[in-house]
Amino acid sequence: MISEKLKIQLGSWKSLYPFFESDAWAKIKEQIKPDFSKTTPEIDVWFKAFKECNQDSLKVVWLGLSPYYTTDSYTKKNVADGLAFSTDTKHSVPPSLFQLYKGYESDEHGGMNLYLVRNNDLTFLANQGVLLLNSALTTTYGNPDSHLQIWQPFILNVIDVLNKQEGIIFCGFGKVANELLTRVDKTKHIVFEREHPAAAAYRGGSWKHDKLFTKVNEQLEKSGKEAIAWDKFYVDFEPAPF
Repeated sequence: MISEKLKIQLGSWKSLYPFFESDAWAKIKEQIKPDFSKTTPEIDVWFKAFKECNQDSLKVVWLGLSPYYTTDSYTKKNVADGLAFSTDTKHSVPPSLFQLYKGYESDEHGGMNLYLVRNNDLTFLANQGVLLLNSALTTTYGNPDSHLQIWQPFILNVIDVLNKQEGIIFCGFGKVANELLTRVDKTKHIVFEREHPAAAAYRGGSWKHDKLFTKVNEQLEKSGKEAIAWDKFYVDFEPAPF
């Protein structure tokens, strides 16, 4: 039986309860157990993506790769906070998140950095109906992809659950995510495939976003849904003085 604590972590996502009563969930826990002391993020935020995004309000799914696998150099806290690309640390911006910022600026503002203070915590997106999911909900310090295979049954189950709904926009970031999203029923949903922002960070170039932010909002507005307020990527929403 699913625990009360896990029910709290999953928020409105009762549709996922059957998975957590299955042997597949027991196997995931058993595989993570040997690495638990060096696993990130903390167990209390493994399912934060679901807790912060009400299933009834779901509009967009972002599927990334793995959680950040480091700690903040000042606070020593985990950089990963349970939401894909997000971090509640304020001292530095992870390279993937920085590329997302720059992609948004390129898409919406012609590449100009109009705002000075960036918002590392992407809870504001989750609260607007964006499920910020990684292809693995945990990893080990220094090893970003170590739990990808462990979590695959869960991610595929999430996609199967969402295939029962209609009109969701899925955004895959990178090869792993895009392969998982081949399971999405494209007669019911829209899928955008993009490279992972980390790829741009590694090669020292610009992220190939292909106006993802604009295209997502165009599709939402076509279906009569409210567009995502991406501009909250910035804490201080003030235009440049010119």
